Amino acid sequence: MATRRRKESCVFCKIVGGKETTVPLYQDDEIIVFNDIRPASTYHFLVCPTDHIRDASRLNRSHVPLVEKMVAISKRLLEERDADFSRARLGFHWPPFHLVAHLHLHVICPPGNIGYLSRVIFWPNSFWFVTIDWLLERLKNMPDEPSSPLTSHDSAQVTSPKASQKKGQELDNTQQGTACDTELLQGTVGRTVNTDTDTT
Repeated sequence: MATRRRKESCVFCKIVGGKETTVPLYQDDEIIVFNDIRPASTYHFLVCPTDHIRDASRLNRSHVPLVEKMVAISKRLLEERDADFSRARLGFHWPPFHLVAHLHLHVICPPGNIGYLSRVIFWPNSFWFVTIDWLLERLKNMPDEPSSPLTSHDSAQVTSPKASQKKGQELDNTQQGTACDTELLQGTVGRTVNTDTDTT
């Protein structure tokens, strides 16, 4: 079995290593799944690699199979619970809007049960939360794997979908709404972003 990359101070790495009381819903050599401690809906799983990868911005084209496996496991777990995977909201928080710096996929179902504040926190393809479709398209359009894959210690100058829009472009009505959402996130959720105890 290959040696897994772990970070001593990472709470998710501790869960992977069995050093926390969290009971996994699923675990193999590459993936671990457990419930979010503050669920946004009836089902709210966190799907994590057992390797310590800091966040979605550190992924490259070589990680496509890993992300696709995370999605496949999410689908299986929801179907085992008679939940409709086609209605689930799947995505990653984009840095710096994550509370635990260990890559984790949010799997939320059904989205109709999400409260107002959580709707903002998990707003698809915003400055702070990106969907699976967006991420996979980004990874697949990257050049071939670099000489050394990105690790938790690498720095990458990458942006979320909204931040990737051309600078200087005049805001249309949709973008104005997103700007308002950003202000709301910074004003109400921002106090939570600095909290070390949440798993989101």
